[in-house]
Amino acid sequence: MNEGRKHEPKQLYNDNGDVRNRAKALVINNYGPRAPKGASTTKRAAMWSAGAMSINVTRADGSVIQLPINPPSFDVSTGMNHQTVTVGSLGEVLLTGKKKIKEVSFSSLFPAQAYSFCRWTPQPPAAYISAFEDIEAKAEIVTLAITVYGLVMRCVIDKFNHGNQDGSGDITYSITFKEYVNTAATRAQLGTKKVEYKVKKKKEKWYSIARKMTGRASDAKAISKKNGYKGKINKSPKKGKKLKYNVSY
Repeated sequence: MNEGRKHEPKQLYNDNGDVRNRAKALVINNYGPRAPKGASTTKRAAMWSAGAMSINVTRADGSVIQLPINPPSFDVSTGMNHQTVTVGSLGEVLLTGKKKIKEVSFSSLFPAQAYSFCRWTPQPPAAYISAFEDIEAKAEIVTLAITVYGLVMRCVIDKFNHGNQDGSGDITYSITFKEYVNTAATRAQLGTKKVEYKVKKKKEKWYSIARKMTGRASDAKAISKKNGYKGKINKSPKKGKKLKYNVSY
């Protein structure tokens, strides 16, 4: 199960906890009469995050995209690939897994003009949209950096959505970055060894076989697939069947 952590540059509270009302309340509290009349909720929420935090995206060619308006918050999602399976009379059994890759997501806007709450002098919204769509289409590996929080992550863009809400020319957007793991380097660092196992009894469970072969019950499906059972683990291999599997170490 994923565990998401929400980071907000400043804390804010109100009676009902509604996010949209919270954003409005904080802008009013911090900016008072300076909050422009008729400003959208997204725009008003962005005003209070115009402090020290910066979000930069560095492309493969070394060019840097500096987001002009900080999001009111951002989410960091992590977790573990644990599995729960039912094993005979034992009932549910937890199979521990590896760490999931990290995701960072947030929403903000590309302004059509240089508002007083912009972090930097903005480029036209179309320039940001073009850059992020290009990164997404190419599956380009970029470096996301969020200052103050010390987050630096090599990643790709997993989702990028944008639209115009109020006719002002400002473009709202949401974006999700997914951590990049260099699998080629990981494989190069790993060695492999062949493991063989002869099924000793009828109806021997794949999870039991996997633990004996690799020490990990979570390898059951992979071992089944490798030996011609198409990853199916509800059907036990025949007694005397010789199983093979390559184990990374």
